[in-house]
Amino acid sequence: MDTINIIPLMIGAFILGFSHAFEPDHMAVMSNYVSKSPNFKRSAIMGIFWGSGHTITLMILGSVLMIFKIVIPESISGYLEYFVGILLLAIGINIFYRLNRSRTHIHVHDHEGKKHLHFHTHADQKGHDHSHRSFLFGIIHGLAGTSSLMLIVISSFESYNLGISFILIFGIGSIIGMLLFSSALWFSLNFTFKSFPNINRAALFLTAVFSLVVGSEIIFF
Repeated sequence: MDTINIIPLMIGAFILGFSHAFEPDHMAVMSNYVSKSPNFKRSAIMGIFWGSGHTITLMILGSVLMIFKIVIPESISGYLEYFVGILLLAIGINIFYRLNRSRTHIHVHDHEGKKHLHFHTHADQKGHDHSHRSFLFGIIHGLAGTSSLMLIVISSFESYNLGISFILIFGIGSIIGMLLFSSALWFSLNFTFKSFPNINRAALFLTAVFSLVVGSEIIFF
């Protein structure tokens, strides 16, 4: 294949990878982790980690499949998608749990015979780095989505180098897409948290519902 034909093919791979990052199950997972992130840097890193885990999985498994001219059985791919659905349900439930713990409570304390009102929440005060989890989810999503991608790659390219280049550009597109999504989401949540805390809670509530709906769709439909 000449250079004139390769360039639009690689541009198409990048666009496919970029849009792939915005699929509902991917956004649901990252929304959960970004909502826990205390700063922009961690959110950006989580987006990169997700895309990297996804891309590494595609590169390794894709190489094996193209070398031996095999495709992941649909039954195995289906089980992996089912597992993603279960994880999304767990994420939705976890967000509802966090929302409940973050509600402000009023307690009466007695100090030296004087009663005082004390406001607090049961939310965790320290942030945790969930980069390794986003990387793991990237791997899982890479495994779950490899079957359909590899069918396209194997059926379209006779050249191994061309096929692996397609996967690499696709992966770079997904990394950039998820980086932009996680960054924009963090700025959005950070702004609403500081200025409109009720809107922030509503956004997290919608994220939980979104996770449950997407997870249920994967499992039951």
